[in-house]
Amino acid sequence: MSSCNLPVALQSEAAVRRLHRARATVFDMFSARGYVLTDEPLPLSEFAARLRLHKKETLFGALCVRGKTARGRRVCAFFSFEEKVGIGVVRELTTLSEKDSIQHVVLAYASAITPFARARIDELVREKALGAVELFTFDQLQINPTQHIDVPPHTLLGREAAATLLESVGSKENLAKIQT
Repeated sequence: MSSCNLPVALQSEAAVRRLHRARATVFDMFSARGYVLTDEPLPLSEFAARLRLHKKETLFGALCVRGKTARGRRVCAFFSFEEKVGIGVVRELTTLSEKDSIQHVVLAYASAITPFARARIDELVREKALGAVELFTFDQLQINPTQHIDVPPHTLLGREAAATLLESVGSKENLAKIQT
């Protein structure tokens, strides 16, 4: 599938399959969270064909997965093909997020993120220039852990069920913690 039009990170069939799988996991993740999606997953062959139509410069915005939460917050998953995500990608992410009023961002990237880029993302979230930001590598998105046989379904408790649970464990400190 080699094409000089694509970034080096996407010039092999295996790399395209890896990206396709990561994107499919994002669709699953967004659907499981109850987001209303404005994009649809594509079969691998159609996805690969669409990749070839874009120039390197337009891929970042073109492969997004967009949706809305039940409360109307805009969410978007972006995919970066840079060897390392740097400040340039963060600038582009911020520009696209502001332009489309996106309040929740998922950034999936090929392999690494520079400490400066990570610090800038944290700073933008603190300054409220970006809403919530989740970071994943393509490798982390190759499987959907919530669909694994050993992972029980996660559901949000209602007020009464939460009160009953807190009563049974004693306090919030006794509950398992989920890292951000």
